[in-house]
Amino acid sequence: MKKKIFMLVFVLMISLSIVSCGRSADSDNENDDAADTSAAAVVTTNQGNTVETTFDELIAAYDANEASFLKTYGYAKIEFTGTIKNIKVDTSVIVEPSSINASQNKIVFEEGWCLVLSDNNTNYDLANFNAGDVVEVETSIVGAPYDTDSLQSTSDNERVLWLVGNDDFWFTFLYSDQYSDIVTTIKKAG
Repeated sequence: MKKKIFMLVFVLMISLSIVSCGRSADSDNENDDAADTSAAAVVTTNQGNTVETTFDELIAAYDANEASFLKTYGYAKIEFTGTIKNIKVDTSVIVEPSSINASQNKIVFEEGWCLVLSDNNTNYDLANFNAGDVVEVETSIVGAPYDTDSLQSTSDNERVLWLVGNDDFWFTFLYSDQYSDIVTTIKKAG
């Protein structure tokens, strides 16, 4: 009888440890997924404050009050580490709030950022980057418009936060009064 009770307790303990391990692994995966989707960026606001914020928080701020968003974040400096999802050239992009320009280049990141590079970009050979590359970026924020068919088509029907800096001489020379004066920098992390 003692052996049966001992075996029953032993089996019960083994079962509990297996269930416990399974839950631990599941919660670890959930934490990893949460960390991936909420990777924070450092933004220097237009008021000179440095804040750490996520893609989701910036989208929520944009959707809540576009005027307030642009006052605080329009063309503000942003620094983040992101994983490249895809790179497109000669495409339509946002280079100022709610305005679409064609023939630009863009890098879309898994975290939701969309970096626009001028079609005259001479600083970066986009062929040197690949999907899955982790890169560090410094540039500026344009906005997150998504309220028309053309804007949704431009962002491939995925919500993105548009970023653009001055990444080539002519862009800077011709548009410095209209766009950001922050020069975009991209470098592989690590």
